[in-house]
Amino acid sequence: MIGLMYLAFIFHIRTLRIFALMIYQENNGPVATVFLQRPNKQNALNSLFLKRIQETFHTLARDESVRLVVLSSALPKTFCAGVDIDELAAFKDREQARSFARLLDETIITLLNFPKPMIARVEGYALGGGLVLAATADIRVMTPSTVVGIPAGRLGTILPSTLTRVLQHLTSSGNLKDLLLTGRRVTAREAVAMGLARFMVEADQCDAHIRMLAREILKSPDQALALSKMMLNEPLVAAMKSEMETAANHFAELAMTGEWKQRLAGFINKT
Repeated sequence: MIGLMYLAFIFHIRTLRIFALMIYQENNGPVATVFLQRPNKQNALNSLFLKRIQETFHTLARDESVRLVVLSSALPKTFCAGVDIDELAAFKDREQARSFARLLDETIITLLNFPKPMIARVEGYALGGGLVLAATADIRVMTPSTVVGIPAGRLGTILPSTLTRVLQHLTSSGNLKDLLLTGRRVTAREAVAMGLARFMVEADQCDAHIRMLAREILKSPDQALALSKMMLNEPLVAAMKSEMETAANHFAELAMTGEWKQRLAGFINKT
């Protein structure tokens, strides 16, 4: 049986400050499981959380005892609710907005460049940036309770165009326009049909299914797996890097509009 290394992010956020970061490990196997855990924000992605994700995957890339990573959530009903609305609403100027867009891109590129196989265990809500986070994995396994969508437009915001490229790598332009323009949420079954996930498995069978996938993947040598990933992801990463500044500028331009601020304020007041 494949041993697991458990890494859990435990955050108590107040004005973007970390109170604790705890890591749990078992060093008896080649599979590391990274649990996203920011419960008071439904794993929403702020600058601090994005930097921690980057740091963790850089560390795992260097750890020779780890051959495969599972990206999961410690929250039972949410994988990742997307970008932190409070941070989007707090931008004071274009440069703050541009810096955040670049950080989003850098985090996604870090995951796409991660040399070891990655499986995303997606249960509950995976919205906007959270869906893109899952999309960086090589294989996505969802449960029947999974719900995905891109609600940015309804909030008066956008995903940086570089991030939509990651989703376009998985599904058709027609499917992506459907999600972007309507903001609707779709079930795991429809997400699989769209190509946004590879498998839908009952929740009580999900971990066993992932262990089976890991066993099959790890029958191949590490170098072959890394080169296979590089061949598939390198063109996408190159395209993202070439568009990063333009995407950040568009994101920042919209972030300074009254519509952006008004809609985000309305959403925050409802929650």
